[in-house]
Order: sequence, then C-alpha cells, then structure tokens
Amino acid sequence: MNVSRLANEAQDLLSQAQYNQAIALLNQALQQLHDQPELYNLLASAYVQQDQLPEAIACYHKALELNPLSPETHKNLGNAWLKQRDFVNAIACYQKAIELDPDYATAYYNLGLIFQRQNQLEGAIAHYRRAIELNSTDAAAHNNLGLALQSNNQPEAAIACYTKLLTIESDNSITYYNLGYISQAQGKLEAARHYYQKALNLNSCDITTLNNLGFILNELGQYEEAISVLQQALQLNPDYTNALTNLGIAYIQLGKLEEGVLVLQKSLTLDSSQVEAYVNLGIAYERQDHFEEAITFQQQALALNPNHASAHNNLGVALEQQGEFSEALVCYEQAIQLEPKRASQHWNRSLLLLRTGHLEVGFAEFEARWQMKAIAPRSFPQPLWDGTNLEGRSILLHSEGGFGDTLQFVRYAPLVAERGGSVKIICPQPLVRLLSSLPNIEQVVSWESGLPDFDVHAPLLSLPHLFGTTLGNIPANIPYMSPPEIFPFTLQSTANTSLKVGLTWGGNPEYGRDRSRSCSLDQFLPLLEIVKVAFYSLQKGPRATELIEFPNEIPIQNLGDRIHDFSDTAAAIAQLDLIITTDTSVAHLAGALGCPVWVLLNFVPDWRWFTDSDRSPWYPTMRLFRQTKLGDWSDVFERVNQALQNLASQRSLIV
Repeated sequence: MNVSRLANEAQDLLSQAQYNQAIALLNQALQQLHDQPELYNLLASAYVQQDQLPEAIACYHKALELNPLSPETHKNLGNAWLKQRDFVNAIACYQKAIELDPDYATAYYNLGLIFQRQNQLEGAIAHYRRAIELNSTDAAAHNNLGLALQSNNQPEAAIACYTKLLTIESDNSITYYNLGYISQAQGKLEAARHYYQKALNLNSCDITTLNNLGFILNELGQYEEAISVLQQALQLNPDYTNALTNLGIAYIQLGKLEEGVLVLQKSLTLDSSQVEAYVNLGIAYERQDHFEEAITFQQQALALNPNHASAHNNLGVALEQQGEFSEALVCYEQAIQLEPKRASQHWNRSLLLLRTGHLEVGFAEFEARWQMKAIAPRSFPQPLWDGTNLEGRSILLHSEGGFGDTLQFVRYAPLVAERGGSVKIICPQPLVRLLSSLPNIEQVVSWESGLPDFDVHAPLLSLPHLFGTTLGNIPANIPYMSPPEIFPFTLQSTANTSLKVGLTWGGNPEYGRDRSRSCSLDQFLPLLEIVKVAFYSLQKGPRATELIEFPNEIPIQNLGDRIHDFSDTAAAIAQLDLIITTDTSVAHLAGALGCPVWVLLNFVPDWRWFTDSDRSPWYPTMRLFRQTKLGDWSDVFERVNQALQNLASQRSLIV
C-alpha cells in the first residue's frame, strides 16, 4: 500500500470537505500502516473538522509517539486542546513546538491567543510581538496585537500597530473601525470621524460603525449629518436601540423636540435600561419647561447609573429652573466630582453661584466657558490680559454673548483704561456708535471691519473676574453711556400726556430660554388703557411683527423703523420717562443710561437678576417685577398696571 498515494487521496477528500470518507479511508489504511505519523496527522485533522476532539487528540498523540520531534504536530495538538478550552495542555504543546523550532511564528501567535483569552495582556502582547518579528506580514498577529494593546490601555501603541496593518491589508474595514474606536475614546473626534468613514467606504452596511459615526457627528454638533447616518443604521435594523437613542439626541439638539421624544421613547420600549435615553428625554422636557417630567427622567437615569455625571448635571438644571437652588447646587457638585474636567458642569455651577450672589467664586468658575465649544470666547495670537498694569500696552476688549451682555459689562472698560493702557473695543456693528460714547476709549470697531492692532486682549465677560467683583464693589456709576448729542428724531405726544413710556416684550429668539423670559404684546394691552400715558414701541427683531398684527387704533407709536442701531435706541430712551421691558438688551441700555426702567422677569430669570430683590445692584434706576408662579405673567402685569397708574397719577398732579 503506497503511503504517499493514500496521503494524497486523503488530502483531496479533506479539501473537498468529505471528512467522513477521509476518516474511513485513513482508518482502513492505518490497520496496515500503523507506523506512519503522517497518516495519523491527517486523520486527526479530519476529526478536528468534525469536532471529534478526543479522537483527534488521540491521533496526534499517536503521531508524536512515532515522531516526537515534529513542531507542527505539537502545534496542531495544541490547537485541538485550545478548541477544548484546555489552555494548560495547549500552552504546553505550543511551548514544546517552540522548543523544537524557536522561529515557529504560528506557535507564538497561538500562545498570544491563549493569553489574550485569559486577559493576560502583557503575555499576549509579548507573544504577538515575537510572532510579528518572525513573520512581519501576518495580518492576524498585527490585528490581535492591536486589540491587546487597546485593552491594555496603550492606545498610541495600538494605533501604530493598526497603521502598520493597513500597509499589509489596506482594505480592512475592521482596522479602520478599531482606529476610529480608539480615537473616539481619546476624544479625537475628527480623527474618529475620518476612520469610521473609511470603514464605511469599505463596508457600508456595518451598523455598529454607522451608529458610532452618528454618535461622533452628534458630539461635533453636526446633527443633520448624524440623523442621515443613524437613519441608515436603522434601515438595516429598525430596533437598534443605540442608534435610536443617538438619533433622538440629534433631533433634540436641533430643537426637533417632538421627534426626539418619540424616538427615545421607542428606544426605551425596546430596552428600558438605556440610560442615555432617559437623560435626553429629561433634556427634551426641560427645554419645553416641563420641569417635573425632566426631573423624573433624570432620576430614572440615576436609578440605573448613580454615577452618571450628565444626569446629575441635567437634574441640577431642572431643579434650578424650579427655584430649588440648594438641591441644584448639590447636583452640580456631584457631577463635577464624577467628571471634574467637563466644562459644562462647572459652567452651570458658576451660573448658580452668580444667581445666588456668590459673585467672586462664581465669576472665577465662569471662566470654564473657555473649554466649551458652543460659547467659548474668541481667541487671538496675542496673550490674554491677566488684570495687571498695562504699562502703555494696548488692549482689545471683545464682545461675547448677546447685546445685553456687552451693554452690561462694557462698564468695566474705563476701569481697564485706568490700568495704564489704551483700550480698544470690538463689537457687533449695531453697538459701535453707542460704545464710542464711553470715556477713555481709543477706538471702537465692528467685527465686520476687522481687527485693530493690540498687544493683549480680554473678553468683556471676563472683566468681572479680573477685577474681583463682589456684591459690594459692582461698578455702578450710572450713567456710563450717553445718547447721541443730536437726536435723529423727536418723539411726538398729545398735549395732555403726562408720561411717555417705551415698551419691549421680546428678546433674541435664538437665546435658549427666550421662550420663558419673553412674553407677547397682548399681555401689555391692559396698560394701554391708563389715561395720559403715551406708549412707544422700541421692539426690534421678529417679535416686532406682533405690533403690525394689531388693529391700527392700538395706542402705541412704533419707533422700529426709526431705530437702526443702539445709538438710535438710546436717543429714543432719552426722550422717554420710563421703559417697561422684559429681559432684553433694551433693559440694559436703559439702565446704563440711568433712565427709569421696569424689567419684567420670569420665575427663575437669568443669573444677573439674582433671586428675590426688586432692585438690581447693576442698575440703580431699575425696578424688577418677578413672576411668583412658574410661567404666569398675569400677576406681574397686575402689579405693573397698578404701579404705572400710581406713577401716572403722580405725574398728573405735578403737571
């Protein structure tokens, strides 16, 4: 009987997956040729393919009795033990194979596999590295080494490993996915996006990659793109809860709250343990001023994960908006303890500290906004000013936030000039003429006209911190602004008018909480019945159309067409006896001009109005009318109506 011919026939049967025929042939042959190790090896291989591992192991042992110096047989026996999860025997076999052949790359690779499965990462890494030294083009060894390095918290080494792997297999989507995953864990969002997109170019139907790319796009603020990618994942698997949750987050961040809520609710129906779904449902309800529901959802998230920093943070936001300041502070501090480097949590805590009058520490923590993409001040090559003497240097003070922020904090500009330098201001164009009236300011330019020359810079909202502002030393030398010397128009009134009152009712609708701080014009209508009072609208922006929608006989003179910038608004205010406004830039301008101004505030207004007083330390001529019930303006307008009647009566008596 020819051994070579038998071996070839058996190999052919094995290659055709005819394992039973191969086993029958080899067993028949071994009845006569029982001293041929090659035939035992082939029979063992056939048994392995049939998962008849005890029989395979017995055959390998018989082959080794006949040829104990065969590294390959020891390796194959190790593979059989490995399939049986007998790691001890498998390791012994691989080590014997290496003893017989110190350059046996496959044996080192298989040892790496065993150590990796046992989470003995250092051992796995060492054996994979040796396998690669012996066979530098072994893609599997490079891949598994990368995974082991990744699990062993060696991301840079893993990246190097995967990058090398791409020179061997440039079309490996899994490698690009792994690079994206590491970059995501490192917070390198653009790199993660790049790698995930590369992976999808090679395998467009990988739902895990689609979901992760959607998550990254959300983190980058590219919500429309995130929605498109996540919808692709959900077309492949409509019940993929992670993708549903990320899609809901994208909708919410775009302001599509109803769509976001529906998607998140579906995610929770499929998997009620989705913590992020509860967190973001809470955010959606908080943004609709449904604070009780928001609190409930954040508490559900924390019941699942008590160490979820964002849930603590967002619970704090909802509690704060209900006026539960002490409880909110506890939440922010818990969030900071869990994630001390997350700027948004420090930011929220700073606003609460400022709101409750702890200005010095609040303004210090207010600087956390530098780490927040959404609101960080602009940066320049020139250094930030540290508050020390300027010694003749020029400083650029730059606006940030809304018009009201600039109007409130530009009061510090003359104090900056006292530090011995030349002060330049850059701001939106509508403020340029007005701010040019400030004393000791060398230059005021608009963002549109480009940057002037300067040595150092400071954002206006950092000045309270740099000057160590407390409740006791707020610079409130009023007025610190002036109207134009020549008014561009003159306000008209009837002969029996004893009081001229300017009105505004809405702020910038792009501000996140404008829905609660602004009201509608029709809520002012009862005031218009007060005799001998003339009313003038200073309202600009989209809400000015409300005036047009009222009948022509409404007794409000519309100044909107005459007002082209804040200098024009200042000219109008200077001709009025009183301004009544919600929390708008007009309130700040009237206060800065030293004119009487009544500000109508929602239940928990912006931090700068503090929490309880009807006076503002920022503006001595200001009176505050606060909601006493969340979302209810009726009580506010009743008190304003009575106060305005009293003021009108007093003026009538004087006349």
